[in-house]
Amino acid sequence: MNSQQRMLTIFLRLMTGKKLTKRDLMEEFDKKGTTIQRDIGYIEEVLLNKVYNSTLPDTVNIERDGRGNYQLKHIENFNEFERLTDTDILILIKILQSTRIFNKDEFFSLSNKLLAIANNRELIKQFIGNEQLYYQGVASENIIGSIEMVMNAIVDHQML
Repeated sequence: MNSQQRMLTIFLRLMTGKKLTKRDLMEEFDKKGTTIQRDIGYIEEVLLNKVYNSTLPDTVNIERDGRGNYQLKHIENFNEFERLTDTDILILIKILQSTRIFNKDEFFSLSNKLLAIANNRELIKQFIGNEQLYYQGVASENIIGSIEMVMNAIVDHQML
């Protein structure tokens, strides 16, 4: 992974509002602490220069706690980057469960992707655990591939 990919990955994680630790980032990317600090500095510089017509609101910043932890604060002020709440995620998973349109593999793939962006995965898992255990989709074949095919045909103005 090159430096641009690493910084983009860090930025996207900061956008979730979760706290990132320098130690975890060092281990994951196999980089020194100074490299991670520099990456955070570059990200903050871009935010300061490029967001909201070159002015970052005073209420939005990368918080450093002095122990190697970083967190983008007050992300809810970024209208362009609104994110799903845990309640939204729970609702979407419940809708996926109730339709039973996807086979088991596709359902678990989609629900795991939604859970990955949740703030409190364990709480959501408590609400969906029983249904997940007994989930039986109606489709025996993969539906997602068909949906992608239709989507691409529409975008490319092609007939199916």
